[in-house]
Amino acid sequence: MKKNDAFVQILIVGFISFCCPGIFNAMQGLGGAGGKNPDAGNAANTALYATFAVCGYFGGPVFNALGNRWCMCLGGLCYAIYSVCMYIVGNVDNTAWVAPLGGAILGAGAGIFWTAQGGMMLAYSTPDNKGWYISVFWIIFNLGGVAGGLIAFGINFHEESGQANPALYFTFIGLMCVGALSSLILLANPRKVIKEDGSAVEVTPAGSAIEDIKGALLVATNLDMLLLFCTFLSSNWFYTYQLNYLNAFLFNIRTRGLNSTLYWAIQMAGAYVVGKILDSVKHRAKTNARNSYFLVQFAMIAFWAGSIAIQYGFEGGYDKDRVITESVDMSQSKRATGIIILFIISGFADSVLQAFSYWMIGGVARGDTTLTARYTGYYKGLQSAGAAVAWGLDLKVNYRIQMWIAIGIWALAALTCYPAVNRVADAEHAPKVEAADLEAAVEDVPRSGISA
Repeated sequence: MKKNDAFVQILIVGFISFCCPGIFNAMQGLGGAGGKNPDAGNAANTALYATFAVCGYFGGPVFNALGNRWCMCLGGLCYAIYSVCMYIVGNVDNTAWVAPLGGAILGAGAGIFWTAQGGMMLAYSTPDNKGWYISVFWIIFNLGGVAGGLIAFGINFHEESGQANPALYFTFIGLMCVGALSSLILLANPRKVIKEDGSAVEVTPAGSAIEDIKGALLVATNLDMLLLFCTFLSSNWFYTYQLNYLNAFLFNIRTRGLNSTLYWAIQMAGAYVVGKILDSVKHRAKTNARNSYFLVQFAMIAFWAGSIAIQYGFEGGYDKDRVITESVDMSQSKRATGIIILFIISGFADSVLQAFSYWMIGGVARGDTTLTARYTGYYKGLQSAGAAVAWGLDLKVNYRIQMWIAIGIWALAALTCYPAVNRVADAEHAPKVEAADLEAAVEDVPRSGISA
Protein backbone atom coordinates (compact mmCIF):
# COMPACT_ATOMS: atom_id res chain seq x y z
CA MET A 1 0.00 0.00 0.00
CA LYS A 2 1.14 3.50 -0.82
CA LYS A 3 0.73 6.74 1.11
CA ASN A 4 -1.82 8.08 -1.38
CA ASP A 5 -4.06 4.97 -1.19
CA ALA A 6 -7.44 5.93 0.22
CA PHE A 7 -7.35 3.28 2.93
CA VAL A 8 -3.87 4.34 4.06
CA GLN A 9 -5.10 7.91 4.34
CA ILE A 10 -8.04 6.74 6.47
CA LEU A 11 -5.56 4.99 8.76
CA ILE A 12 -3.56 8.22 9.01
CA VAL A 13 -6.66 10.30 9.72
CA GLY A 14 -7.54 7.74 12.39
CA PHE A 15 -4.06 8.03 13.96
CA ILE A 16 -4.25 11.83 14.11
CA SER A 17 -7.71 11.57 15.66
CA PHE A 18 -6.35 8.95 18.09
CA CYS A 19 -3.84 11.52 19.38
CA CYS A 20 -6.08 14.59 19.47
CA PRO A 21 -9.85 14.09 20.01
CA GLY A 22 -9.24 10.48 21.09
CA ILE A 23 -7.03 11.55 23.99
CA PHE A 24 -9.42 14.44 24.67
CA ASN A 25 -12.20 11.87 25.01
CA ALA A 26 -10.15 10.04 27.61
CA MET A 27 -9.89 13.27 29.58
CA GLN A 28 -13.61 13.91 29.23
CA GLY A 29 -14.30 10.31 30.21
CA LEU A 30 -12.85 11.06 33.65
CA GLY A 31 -15.70 13.54 34.16
CA GLY A 32 -15.10 17.28 34.67
CA ALA A 33 -12.05 17.01 32.37
CA GLY A 34 -10.21 15.23 35.19
CA GLY A 35 -10.84 18.01 37.71
CA LYS A 36 -12.21 17.77 41.21
CA ASN A 37 -14.91 20.37 40.56
CA PRO A 38 -17.12 19.48 37.55
CA ASP A 39 -18.37 23.09 37.24
CA ALA A 40 -15.10 24.13 35.56
CA GLY A 41 -15.49 21.31 33.05
CA ASN A 42 -19.12 22.28 32.47
CA ALA A 43 -18.21 25.91 31.78
CA ALA A 44 -15.48 24.82 29.38
CA ASN A 45 -17.76 22.39 27.58
CA THR A 46 -20.59 24.90 27.25
CA ALA A 47 -18.20 27.37 25.57
CA LEU A 48 -16.61 24.55 23.54
CA TYR A 49 -19.79 23.23 22.00
CA ALA A 50 -21.38 26.64 21.48
CA THR A 51 -18.33 27.69 19.44
CA PHE A 52 -18.11 24.28 17.78
CA ALA A 53 -21.73 24.59 16.65
CA VAL A 54 -20.94 27.68 14.58
CA CYS A 55 -17.44 26.74 13.41
CA GLY A 56 -18.52 23.19 12.59
CA TYR A 57 -21.50 24.28 10.50
CA PHE A 58 -19.41 26.78 8.55
CA GLY A 59 -16.18 24.76 8.52
CA GLY A 60 -16.35 24.26 4.74
CA PRO A 61 -15.07 27.71 3.73
CA VAL A 62 -12.12 27.37 6.14
CA PHE A 63 -11.38 23.90 4.77
CA ASN A 64 -11.37 25.24 1.21
CA ALA A 65 -9.01 28.05 2.22
CA LEU A 66 -6.53 26.08 4.37
CA GLY A 67 -6.74 22.53 3.01
CA ASN A 68 -6.86 19.21 4.86
CA ARG A 69 -3.36 19.34 6.38
CA TRP A 70 -3.60 22.73 8.06
CA CYS A 71 -7.19 22.20 9.21
CA MET A 72 -6.21 19.06 11.10
CA CYS A 73 -2.92 20.51 12.35
CA LEU A 74 -4.37 23.75 13.72
CA GLY A 75 -7.48 21.98 14.98
CA GLY A 76 -5.35 19.34 16.69
CA LEU A 77 -3.18 21.95 18.43
CA CYS A 78 -6.36 23.48 19.87
CA TYR A 79 -6.93 20.20 21.76
CA ALA A 80 -3.50 20.66 23.38
CA ILE A 81 -4.29 24.29 24.26
CA TYR A 82 -7.52 23.16 25.91
CA SER A 83 -5.62 20.63 28.02
CA VAL A 84 -3.17 23.31 29.14
CA CYS A 85 -6.09 25.52 30.16
CA MET A 86 -7.74 22.75 32.18
CA TYR A 87 -4.44 22.03 33.94
CA ILE A 88 -4.15 25.71 34.89
CA VAL A 89 -7.72 25.78 36.22
CA GLY A 90 -7.09 22.73 38.41
CA ASN A 91 -3.73 23.84 39.79
CA VAL A 92 -3.65 27.68 39.90
CA ASP A 93 -5.96 29.70 42.14
CA ASN A 94 -8.45 32.23 40.75
CA THR A 95 -8.21 30.97 37.17
CA ALA A 96 -11.79 29.73 36.64
CA TRP A 97 -12.09 32.12 33.66
CA VAL A 98 -9.48 30.08 31.78
CA ALA A 99 -11.88 27.13 31.46
CA PRO A 100 -14.41 28.76 29.09
CA LEU A 101 -11.54 30.43 27.20
CA GLY A 102 -9.93 27.04 26.57
CA GLY A 103 -13.31 25.63 25.61
CA ALA A 104 -13.97 28.39 23.08
CA ILE A 105 -10.52 27.94 21.49
CA LEU A 106 -11.07 24.20 21.19
CA GLY A 107 -14.57 24.74 19.77
CA ALA A 108 -13.11 26.76 16.90
CA GLY A 109 -10.34 24.23 16.30
CA ALA A 110 -12.58 21.18 16.55
CA GLY A 111 -14.94 22.72 14.00
CA ILE A 112 -12.33 22.75 11.26
CA PHE A 113 -10.71 19.49 12.44
CA TRP A 114 -13.93 17.48 12.14
CA THR A 115 -14.92 19.16 8.88
CA ALA A 116 -11.65 17.94 7.35
CA GLN A 117 -11.99 14.50 8.95
CA GLY A 118 -15.55 13.94 7.75
CA GLY A 119 -14.81 15.22 4.27
CA MET A 120 -11.86 12.87 3.82
CA MET A 121 -13.48 9.82 5.41
CA LEU A 122 -16.59 9.96 3.22
CA ALA A 123 -14.92 11.28 0.05
CA TYR A 124 -12.22 8.59 0.02
CA SER A 125 -14.70 5.70 0.39
CA THR A 126 -16.85 4.06 -2.26
CA PRO A 127 -20.54 3.09 -1.87
CA ASP A 128 -19.47 -0.51 -1.23
CA ASN A 129 -17.00 0.19 1.59
CA LYS A 130 -18.40 3.31 3.25
CA GLY A 131 -19.50 1.41 6.36
CA TRP A 132 -16.09 -0.28 6.60
CA TYR A 133 -14.18 3.00 6.33
CA ILE A 134 -16.39 4.58 8.99
CA SER A 135 -15.86 1.64 11.35
CA VAL A 136 -12.08 1.52 10.75
CA PHE A 137 -11.77 5.21 11.50
CA TRP A 138 -13.98 4.89 14.58
CA ILE A 139 -11.97 1.95 15.93
CA ILE A 140 -8.61 3.74 15.60
CA PHE A 141 -10.03 7.02 16.91
CA ASN A 142 -11.46 5.29 19.98
CA LEU A 143 -8.17 3.51 20.63
CA GLY A 144 -7.09 6.99 21.74
CA GLY A 145 -9.78 6.97 24.39
CA VAL A 146 -8.77 3.45 25.46
CA ALA A 147 -5.06 4.29 25.63
CA GLY A 148 -5.75 7.57 27.40
CA GLY A 149 -8.05 5.82 29.85
CA LEU A 150 -5.35 3.23 30.63
CA ILE A 151 -2.78 6.00 31.13
CA ALA A 152 -5.19 7.83 33.43
CA PHE A 153 -5.95 4.63 35.31
CA GLY A 154 -2.26 3.91 35.88
CA ILE A 155 -1.23 7.45 36.85
CA ASN A 156 -4.25 7.98 39.10
CA PHE A 157 -4.31 4.50 40.66
CA HIS A 158 -3.14 5.77 44.06
CA GLU A 159 -4.54 9.30 43.66
CA GLU A 160 -6.83 10.33 46.52
CA SER A 161 -7.24 14.07 45.88
CA GLY A 162 -10.30 13.62 43.66
CA GLN A 163 -8.64 15.15 40.59
CA ALA A 164 -6.21 13.89 37.97
CA ASN A 165 -2.48 13.78 38.65
CA PRO A 166 -0.67 16.70 36.90
CA ALA A 167 1.53 14.20 35.04
CA LEU A 168 -1.60 13.02 33.22
CA TYR A 169 -2.19 16.44 31.67
CA PHE A 170 1.39 16.74 30.41
CA THR A 171 1.24 13.24 28.92
CA PHE A 172 -1.99 14.08 27.11
CA ILE A 173 -0.65 17.43 25.87
CA GLY A 174 2.42 15.72 24.38
CA LEU A 175 0.34 13.13 22.53
CA MET A 176 -1.97 15.82 21.14
CA CYS A 177 0.97 17.82 19.80
CA VAL A 178 2.42 14.73 18.12
CA GLY A 179 -0.86 14.02 16.35
CA ALA A 180 -1.42 17.61 15.27
CA LEU A 181 2.06 18.14 13.83
CA SER A 182 2.06 14.77 12.05
CA SER A 183 -0.82 16.07 9.91
CA LEU A 184 1.60 18.25 7.97
CA ILE A 185 3.83 15.26 7.18
CA LEU A 186 1.52 12.28 6.72
CA LEU A 187 -1.63 13.58 5.05
CA ALA A 188 -1.70 13.46 1.25
CA ASN A 189 -3.13 16.08 -1.05
CA PRO A 190 -6.70 14.90 -1.86
CA ARG A 191 -5.95 15.33 -5.58
CA LYS A 192 -3.40 12.50 -5.33
CA VAL A 193 -5.56 10.02 -3.38
CA ILE A 194 -6.67 6.84 -5.18
CA LYS A 195 -9.79 4.96 -4.02
CA GLU A 196 -10.00 1.17 -3.69
CA ASP A 197 -11.84 0.89 -7.03
CA GLY A 198 -8.94 2.65 -8.78
CA SER A 199 -10.72 5.97 -9.27
CA ALA A 200 -9.21 9.27 -8.21
CA VAL A 201 -10.70 11.81 -5.85
CA GLU A 202 -11.66 14.81 -7.94
CA VAL A 203 -11.25 18.20 -6.30
CA THR A 204 -13.48 20.86 -7.83
CA PRO A 205 -12.39 24.51 -7.74
CA ALA A 206 -13.45 26.25 -4.55
CA GLY A 207 -15.90 29.12 -4.77
CA SER A 208 -15.69 32.26 -2.70
CA ALA A 209 -16.30 32.23 1.05
CA ILE A 210 -19.68 33.91 0.51
CA GLU A 211 -20.71 31.23 -2.00
CA ASP A 212 -19.62 28.48 0.41
CA ILE A 213 -21.63 30.02 3.23
CA LYS A 214 -24.72 30.27 1.02
CA GLY A 215 -24.32 26.62 0.06
CA ALA A 216 -24.01 25.63 3.71
CA LEU A 217 -27.17 27.54 4.62
CA LEU A 218 -29.13 25.78 1.87
CA VAL A 219 -28.45 22.41 3.51
CA ALA A 220 -31.01 23.22 6.21
CA THR A 221 -33.77 23.29 3.56
CA ASN A 222 -33.23 19.65 2.53
CA LEU A 223 -36.09 17.38 3.65
CA ASP A 224 -33.82 14.53 4.75
CA MET A 225 -31.69 16.90 6.81
CA LEU A 226 -34.83 18.27 8.44
CA LEU A 227 -35.94 14.73 9.31
CA LEU A 228 -32.51 14.04 10.80
CA PHE A 229 -32.46 17.31 12.75
CA CYS A 230 -33.40 15.75 16.11
CA THR A 231 -31.11 12.76 15.58
CA PHE A 232 -28.13 15.03 15.01
CA LEU A 233 -29.14 17.36 17.85
CA SER A 234 -29.40 14.46 20.30
CA SER A 235 -26.23 12.65 19.21
CA ASN A 236 -23.99 14.26 21.89
CA TRP A 237 -26.70 15.52 24.24
CA PHE A 238 -26.45 12.49 26.53
CA TYR A 239 -22.68 12.90 27.05
CA THR A 240 -23.29 15.20 29.99
CA TYR A 241 -25.38 12.60 31.78
CA GLN A 242 -23.04 9.73 30.88
CA LEU A 243 -19.79 11.42 31.86
CA ASN A 244 -20.75 13.76 34.69
CA TYR A 245 -23.35 11.62 36.46
CA LEU A 246 -22.70 7.95 35.75
CA ASN A 247 -18.93 8.38 35.94
CA ALA A 248 -17.72 11.57 37.66
CA PHE A 249 -20.56 11.93 40.18
CA LEU A 250 -20.70 8.33 41.35
CA PHE A 251 -17.11 6.98 41.04
CA ASN A 252 -13.71 7.88 42.48
CA ILE A 253 -10.92 9.07 40.18
CA ARG A 254 -9.14 5.74 39.58
CA THR A 255 -12.38 3.92 38.74
CA ARG A 256 -13.32 6.76 36.40
CA GLY A 257 -10.14 6.00 34.46
CA LEU A 258 -11.07 2.31 34.23
CA ASN A 259 -14.60 3.20 33.14
CA SER A 260 -13.27 5.54 30.47
CA THR A 261 -11.12 2.71 29.08
CA LEU A 262 -14.06 0.32 28.94
CA TYR A 263 -16.33 2.98 27.44
CA TRP A 264 -14.07 3.73 24.48
CA ALA A 265 -13.15 0.05 24.04
CA ILE A 266 -16.78 -0.98 23.56
CA GLN A 267 -17.14 1.83 21.03
CA MET A 268 -14.71 -0.02 18.77
CA ALA A 269 -16.88 -3.12 18.93
CA GLY A 270 -20.01 -1.09 18.23
CA ALA A 271 -18.42 0.60 15.21
CA TYR A 272 -17.36 -2.78 13.80
CA VAL A 273 -20.83 -4.29 14.23
CA VAL A 274 -22.71 -1.42 12.62
CA GLY A 275 -20.13 -1.20 9.81
CA LYS A 276 -20.71 -4.86 8.93
CA ILE A 277 -24.47 -4.31 8.91
CA LEU A 278 -24.28 -1.20 6.74
CA ASP A 279 -22.01 -2.81 4.12
CA SER A 280 -23.89 -6.14 4.02
CA VAL A 281 -24.18 -7.44 0.44
CA LYS A 282 -27.06 -9.75 1.40
CA HIS A 283 -29.56 -6.89 1.56
CA ARG A 284 -30.44 -3.67 -0.22
CA ALA A 285 -29.10 -0.40 1.17
CA LYS A 286 -32.53 0.49 2.51
CA THR A 287 -32.70 -2.79 4.45
CA ASN A 288 -29.20 -2.22 5.85
CA ALA A 289 -30.24 1.25 6.95
CA ARG A 290 -33.35 -0.07 8.68
CA ASN A 291 -31.41 -2.82 10.46
CA SER A 292 -28.88 -0.27 11.69
CA TYR A 293 -31.68 2.07 12.78
CA PHE A 294 -33.26 -0.65 14.93
CA LEU A 295 -29.86 -1.56 16.41
CA VAL A 296 -29.39 2.08 17.42
CA GLN A 297 -32.83 2.28 19.02
CA PHE A 298 -32.42 -1.03 20.85
CA ALA A 299 -29.11 0.15 22.31
CA MET A 300 -30.59 3.49 23.36
CA ILE A 301 -33.59 1.79 25.01
CA ALA A 302 -31.23 -0.43 27.00
CA PHE A 303 -29.15 2.57 28.07
CA TRP A 304 -32.06 4.76 29.16
CA ALA A 305 -33.90 1.92 30.90
CA GLY A 306 -30.76 1.18 32.90
CA SER A 307 -30.25 4.88 33.62
CA ILE A 308 -33.75 5.18 35.09
CA ALA A 309 -33.05 2.18 37.30
CA ILE A 310 -29.74 3.61 38.55
CA GLN A 311 -31.03 7.16 38.92
CA TYR A 312 -33.91 6.16 41.17
CA GLY A 313 -32.85 2.76 42.52
CA PHE A 314 -29.12 2.85 43.33
CA GLU A 315 -28.91 3.26 47.12
CA GLY A 316 -32.08 5.33 47.14
CA GLY A 317 -31.03 7.52 44.20
CA TYR A 318 -28.26 10.13 44.25
CA ASP A 319 -28.45 13.59 42.70
CA LYS A 320 -27.19 17.13 43.22
CA ASP A 321 -29.65 17.49 46.10
CA ARG A 322 -28.53 14.14 47.60
CA VAL A 323 -24.79 13.85 47.06
CA ILE A 324 -23.11 10.46 47.40
CA THR A 325 -21.00 10.35 50.57
CA GLU A 326 -18.67 7.49 49.60
CA SER A 327 -17.67 7.41 45.94
CA VAL A 328 -17.94 4.00 44.31
CA ASP A 329 -14.65 2.12 43.84
CA MET A 330 -14.04 -0.72 41.42
CA SER A 331 -13.15 -3.01 44.34
CA GLN A 332 -16.74 -2.73 45.62
CA SER A 333 -18.24 -5.25 43.22
CA LYS A 334 -21.78 -5.09 44.59
CA ARG A 335 -21.91 -1.30 44.20
CA ALA A 336 -19.85 -0.92 41.03
CA THR A 337 -20.79 -3.77 38.68
CA GLY A 338 -24.25 -2.62 37.56
CA ILE A 339 -23.22 0.98 36.93
CA ILE A 340 -20.07 -0.03 35.05
CA ILE A 341 -22.12 -2.35 32.81
CA LEU A 342 -24.56 0.49 32.12
CA PHE A 343 -21.65 2.80 31.29
CA ILE A 344 -20.36 0.20 28.81
CA ILE A 345 -23.83 -0.07 27.23
CA SER A 346 -23.90 3.71 26.84
CA GLY A 347 -20.59 3.57 24.96
CA PHE A 348 -21.95 0.94 22.57
CA ALA A 349 -25.09 3.02 21.98
CA ASP A 350 -22.99 6.11 21.28
CA SER A 351 -20.77 4.40 18.71
CA VAL A 352 -23.59 2.81 16.71
CA LEU A 353 -25.47 6.12 16.67
CA GLN A 354 -22.43 8.08 15.39
CA ALA A 355 -21.56 5.52 12.69
CA PHE A 356 -25.21 5.31 11.61
CA SER A 357 -25.42 9.12 11.35
CA TYR A 358 -22.32 9.32 9.15
CA TRP A 359 -23.64 6.57 6.89
CA MET A 360 -27.00 8.32 6.56
CA ILE A 361 -25.18 11.48 5.47
CA GLY A 362 -23.42 9.52 2.74
CA GLY A 363 -26.67 7.84 1.73
CA VAL A 364 -28.64 11.08 1.51
CA ALA A 365 -25.89 12.76 -0.52
CA ARG A 366 -25.98 9.82 -2.99
CA GLY A 367 -22.41 10.09 -4.22
CA ASP A 368 -21.97 13.87 -4.30
CA THR A 369 -19.26 14.57 -1.76
CA THR A 370 -19.68 18.34 -1.96
CA LEU A 371 -23.08 17.74 -0.42
CA THR A 372 -21.49 15.20 1.92
CA ALA A 373 -19.08 17.80 3.29
CA ARG A 374 -21.89 20.29 3.82
CA TYR A 375 -24.13 17.69 5.44
CA THR A 376 -21.26 16.73 7.73
CA GLY A 377 -20.93 20.38 8.80
CA TYR A 378 -24.68 20.50 9.44
CA TYR A 379 -24.39 17.32 11.52
CA LYS A 380 -21.46 18.53 13.61
CA GLY A 381 -23.06 21.94 14.06
CA LEU A 382 -26.34 20.53 15.38
CA GLN A 383 -24.52 17.91 17.44
CA SER A 384 -22.45 20.58 19.13
CA ALA A 385 -25.41 22.90 19.64
CA GLY A 386 -27.22 20.12 21.50
CA ALA A 387 -24.14 19.37 23.58
CA ALA A 388 -23.73 23.07 24.46
CA VAL A 389 -27.29 23.21 25.78
CA ALA A 390 -26.83 19.97 27.73
CA TRP A 391 -23.59 21.13 29.38
CA GLY A 392 -25.24 24.46 30.17
CA LEU A 393 -28.17 22.69 31.83
CA ASP A 394 -25.76 20.72 33.97
CA LEU A 395 -24.67 23.91 35.72
CA LYS A 396 -28.11 24.34 37.31
CA VAL A 397 -30.39 21.34 36.66
CA ASN A 398 -30.55 18.11 38.66
CA TYR A 399 -29.47 14.92 36.93
CA ARG A 400 -32.89 13.26 37.04
CA ILE A 401 -34.38 16.20 35.10
CA GLN A 402 -31.47 16.15 32.65
CA MET A 403 -32.12 12.45 32.10
CA TRP A 404 -35.79 12.95 31.25
CA ILE A 405 -35.03 15.85 28.90
CA ALA A 406 -32.48 13.68 27.07
CA ILE A 407 -34.95 10.78 26.88
CA GLY A 408 -37.60 13.08 25.40
CA ILE A 409 -35.23 14.39 22.70
CA TRP A 410 -34.11 10.85 21.87
CA ALA A 411 -37.74 9.66 21.53
CA LEU A 412 -38.52 12.54 19.16
CA ALA A 413 -35.36 11.75 17.19
CA ALA A 414 -36.36 8.09 16.87
CA LEU A 415 -39.74 9.07 15.41
CA THR A 416 -38.48 11.65 12.92
CA CYS A 417 -35.44 9.64 11.79
CA TYR A 418 -37.37 6.63 10.53
CA PRO A 419 -38.93 8.41 7.50
CA ALA A 420 -35.42 9.48 6.47
CA VAL A 421 -34.24 5.87 6.73
CA ASN A 422 -37.04 4.82 4.40
CA ARG A 423 -35.96 7.46 1.87
CA VAL A 424 -32.46 6.01 1.50
CA ALA A 425 -32.42 4.25 -1.87
CA ASP A 426 -30.02 1.59 -3.13
CA ALA A 427 -26.88 3.38 -4.25
CA GLU A 428 -26.68 1.60 -7.60
CA HIS A 429 -30.26 2.56 -8.59
CA ALA A 430 -30.54 6.03 -7.05
CA PRO A 431 -30.28 9.08 -9.32
CA LYS A 432 -27.24 11.10 -8.38
CA VAL A 433 -28.09 14.36 -6.66
CA GLU A 434 -25.52 17.05 -7.36
CA ALA A 435 -24.82 19.93 -5.01
CA ALA A 436 -25.38 22.26 -7.94
CA ASP A 437 -28.87 20.80 -8.46
CA LEU A 438 -29.83 21.66 -4.89
CA GLU A 439 -28.47 25.18 -5.19
CA ALA A 440 -30.04 25.81 -8.57
CA ALA A 441 -33.44 25.43 -6.98
CA VAL A 442 -32.75 28.64 -5.09
CA GLU A 443 -29.95 30.41 -6.97
CA ASP A 444 -26.86 29.67 -9.02
CA VAL A 445 -24.09 28.96 -6.50
CA PRO A 446 -20.87 27.27 -7.76
CA ARG A 447 -19.82 24.05 -6.07
CA SER A 448 -16.72 23.79 -3.92
CA GLY A 449 -14.79 21.18 -1.95
CA ILE A 450 -13.89 17.54 -2.53
CA SER A 451 -16.08 15.49 -4.84
CA ALA A 452 -16.05 11.94 -6.05
